[in-house]
Amino acid sequence: MPMLEVVSHPGVQTNLSKLNENSKWLVAAAFLGSICRLPQEEALWCASGAVGVSYSCKALKKVIREPRPPGSMKPLHDPGMPSNHATGIMFWSTYMALECGREGTPQAVLAAVATMVGSIGLAWLRVLHGQHTLRQVVVGSLLGAAGAALWRTAGVTGAHKAIRKRRVLNRLLTVAVVCAFGNFFLKAFAKKGRRHKGTKT
Repeated sequence: MPMLEVVSHPGVQTNLSKLNENSKWLVAAAFLGSICRLPQEEALWCASGAVGVSYSCKALKKVIREPRPPGSMKPLHDPGMPSNHATGIMFWSTYMALECGREGTPQAVLAAVATMVGSIGLAWLRVLHGQHTLRQVVVGSLLGAAGAALWRTAGVTGAHKAIRKRRVLNRLLTVAVVCAFGNFFLKAFAKKGRRHKGTKT
């Protein structure tokens, strides 16, 4: 059966729509689970990079102000360029792929490839369901991947050591990361609650 026919099947469409709707939770869970395997200073540095690239993406949205595709269910005050979902997904997957690549074992390489392929698929769902144009997702993905590569390079060349040695920096990053992630989850839960309430009325 051709790929397009499989994707257009109603049952497949429903499952892909649910996957797209819950992609932020999947990525957040995978991100938190994966950084828990890292030493504290590396986990803090990775998490702070994810926060930084997310806010950078939001700032770019306000500057570029390119609208989302026609028919998008997102509000008009939330522009589409670049895709924040794609940025976050590709930051995590690229960072973790580089971490796996450092191990150099066949299993680690396979895990890196699987992570990247899965993340590209999740980013593509944003286009499939009309929430972003292909260009918006590509730019967001490039922003996330480049941010991850640069941030990790900065970490291994000095930032990890600085965080490990300086308690004040360690505590500041911890507070900033906890506040940022707490804000993310509170907003996500509030948005989900509003959506659920809207479907019941």
